[in-house]
Amino acid sequence: AGEFSAQVEAFAQRVDDSRRRIRTQATFVPFAPPKIILRAFGRTEVSTNNGILTTSDWKSLTARDLLFFFLSHPQGVTKEEVGLAFWPDSSTAELKLRFKNAIYRLRHAVGTDVVIFNDNFYLFNRSLDYEYDVQMFLNNLDRAEEEKNPEKRGGFLLAAVDLYKGRYLPDIDGDWAELDRHKYASQYLQALHEIASHYLRDREYALALQFSQRALQTDNCDEDAYRASMQAQHGLGNLAEVARTYEQCKRTLTTEVGAEPSPQTQLLYASLMGKITT
Repeated sequence: AGEFSAQVEAFAQRVDDSRRRIRTQATFVPFAPPKIILRAFGRTEVSTNNGILTTSDWKSLTARDLLFFFLSHPQGVTKEEVGLAFWPDSSTAELKLRFKNAIYRLRHAVGTDVVIFNDNFYLFNRSLDYEYDVQMFLNNLDRAEEEKNPEKRGGFLLAAVDLYKGRYLPDIDGDWAELDRHKYASQYLQALHEIASHYLRDREYALALQFSQRALQTDNCDEDAYRASMQAQHGLGNLAEVARTYEQCKRTLTTEVGAEPSPQTQLLYASLMGKITT
């Protein structure tokens, strides 16, 4: 009976893994939703077949945060590393109890097999049938990096930025979350810059303006985005907006970092406004 149960469990894991891999390729064919949906961009949310998990399901938000901590460390973490991130002042006995309670609540909310223990490391069980927006974001960026065809590359970049709905884990404090928050925001901005540049080259000025403005919503000191916006506005024949954007750039940089626009930005503005000749 034990051997049969093990075979059944192994088969179920293979099915979940196959469903997850097929879903990533099922662009045009509707496919069953995953058993677990994890969202970290713009909100911190976990859904199962029973719906979105609430605070009452988690019992403690520490259990929810711990799940995303495991997700952020695919190689796995030790109990001691979890303790440093969540309960740095705990004694050994306190850590043992707090960790045990958090793991119990996490598994009770999402499923007993969501966290696995392997060779002294705890990690998220990636053989499950799940969908995680951060993983999809990174996968699209990786595929864009490998793609030689400009149109296909642009498609992957568009898919990536569409997944970025806001700051990573916006309601979670801690150095581990903040480091990844900065990294993903930087990757998002880089993708927006490339998309805006692509549309500028194709003289699709309205689209270039749209994506450069999205970059400024994330970082209002982003001079690359200001320059792309001015170029797009110039392409649309709106010199008043070029001037307004440049003044906005000047005010923001003065207020936020106590600096003027870079010589590159100043030169572009003068050129677009016809204040210099070549």
